[in-house]
Order: sequence, then C-alpha cells, then structure tokens
Amino acid sequence: MTADGLGLKHYALIFGVMSIFSTLGAGIGMPLSGYIYDATGSYGYAFVLYIGLTAAAMVLGIVAMRRAKFAREKGA
Repeated sequence: MTADGLGLKHYALIFGVMSIFSTLGAGIGMPLSGYIYDATGSYGYAFVLYIGLTAAAMVLGIVAMRRAKFAREKGA
C-alpha cells in the first residue's frame, strides 16, 4: 500500500516512519489493554476501542489510496 500510494522514490523513509508509529501503537496497546481490564474488569472496552481504531485506519487507508490514484492519474 505504501509503495503503490506514495511511490518508490522515498519508500524506505516513509515506511520507516510508519513502522515507528506501528511499534509505538503496539507498545502502548498492551499496557492500555491491561489498564482497561484493571479499571473495568473486562477487555470489552479495549476490544471496542481497537475495533474503532481499526475502522478509522481502514477508512483513512481507503481515502489515501483513492487520493494517490487521483494524483497519479493527474500526473502529480
């Protein structure tokens, strides 16, 4: 998705920055899940939170791919 949407010219830099945020999300997600479980006694709210974040990421990914396709078609 990264190469298709943004091209290969700066792929390594862009993918590296994306990987930093992915790693931060994974590092924050586990302790956050534990905190939510301790506070509520259930992982239900954590699942709802992560489903919502996944849905938002999916929508943003679709929008980004459509904009990238539009930019490629216009020659940008």
